Order: sequence, then structure tokens, then C-alpha cells
Amino acid sequence: MAKFYFNLRGEGQNFDDCDGSHYASLAEAERAALRTAHLMQLDTEDDTMGRRWFEILDDSHRIQAIVPLSAAKLVEAA
Repeated sequence: MAKFYFNLRGEGQNFDDCDGSHYASLAEAERAALRTAHLMQLDTEDDTMGRRWFEILDDSHRIQAIVPLSAAKLVEAA
């Protein structure tokens, strides 16, 4: 299992994931980011989600993927 970090970016608020989480693959980490984005959308009524994203970093803190929070709407619609 690899360790990935989910940094939240955008809207002038940047939050770094200092703990990280273990996933079997980058694809699994991306799915987890989409699930989290979906839950975040349920918790907010404003339009800021479309202007925020997760940076998924590997154990060496290199960016491996960028997941726009707005992508959760695409997953929800599918």
C-alpha cells in the first residue's frame, strides 16, 4: 500500500494533508478524492466547489494527480 496526501487548494484557502492515507493505487486514491469531494458538496450550498481541487501527492510529496472538486458532480450524474 502506498501513502498519498490530499492537499486542498483554491479560493485562497490552501490546506495541506500532513497525515496522508494508504491506498493500493493512485486510481484508488483518486476515487477516494472524488468521494470526499462529493461529501463536501453535500455540506455546502455555495458555488466555491467548482474553483477548488485536491492535489494528490505521493510519499515523496510529488503531485501525482489533480482532482477538481467539480468532478464529483460528473461522478454523481453517472
